[in-house]
Amino acid sequence: MADEIETPDVETPEAPDLEALQAELEKTRKALKETNREAAERRKKLEAYEKAESERQQAEMTELDRMRAEKDAADKRAEAAEARATQTLIRSAFIAEAAKQGATHPADVYALADTSGVEVGEDGTVAGVTEAVKALVDAGRIPLAGKAPAPKLDGGAGGVERPGANDTKLTPMELDLAKKLGISAEKYAQNKAALQAAQA
Repeated sequence: MADEIETPDVETPEAPDLEALQAELEKTRKALKETNREAAERRKKLEAYEKAESERQQAEMTELDRMRAEKDAADKRAEAAEARATQTLIRSAFIAEAAKQGATHPADVYALADTSGVEVGEDGTVAGVTEAVKALVDAGRIPLAGKAPAPKLDGGAGGVERPGANDTKLTPMELDLAKKLGISAEKYAQNKAALQAAQA
């Protein structure tokens, strides 16, 4: 006898039922539709969030730009104020030094002085003022108390006054009138002398 081969019992799967397959397909379609709907909602929410975040960043950047502009303006104002304070400090130092050296008009010295060698230190001390004022004194450009006045800059030869320029004497009544008119006694005297010269 020939060897017989035994075959194990294998269950053959049953052919799927058409209705079951359609039900499974419908169930999958519903799940896919629900997943797509949820994905669309999340995509819309993400877009809205990204838009809001972008607007917030732009507003923040605009605020940052505004703050930078305000800081720059404040820095410029501070620099200008510091420059004014430095000039006031230098001018005050010139006036004090001119008075110390005996100038009759200390406030005028600052306008006449060469300020290129003057420096203000970190501690607020002003250096170079003494030398600048001394140079003006040595050059005879500022009048000193107790010394002959500096030459007048009115075009007179060698600073000598013209004879007869201020020879006109004013009476107390004329002095009072000059005061009421708001002009100096010297100016009143010059006008009086000119009038007398024109009548002569």
